[in-house]
Amino acid sequence: MINLKRINGKEVIVNADLIESIESKPDTIITFTSGNKMVVLDSIPDIVKKVVEYKRQVSLKIEEKSRKLIEEAKGKNGHSDDSGNS
Repeated sequence: MINLKRINGKEVIVNADLIESIESKPDTIITFTSGNKMVVLDSIPDIVKKVVEYKRQVSLKIEEKSRKLIEEAKGKNGHSDDSGNS
């Protein structure tokens, strides 16, 4: 989820995964996968930066959770390293 500002200046939280396209005409218009559109004050580069940061955070959380699950699985199997030897 990313935080943007509507054209009226009010903040709105947007699901970044549902953004289909972004245009500047000159206002910034976001088109969602549903076909709905939203006009925002944020520039295209700012929106892209927010989406990239959001995706990076999600990726890091998934990576961290995966590491924990792998370590837990190793502990249950009695393995202490990647070679499968205890």
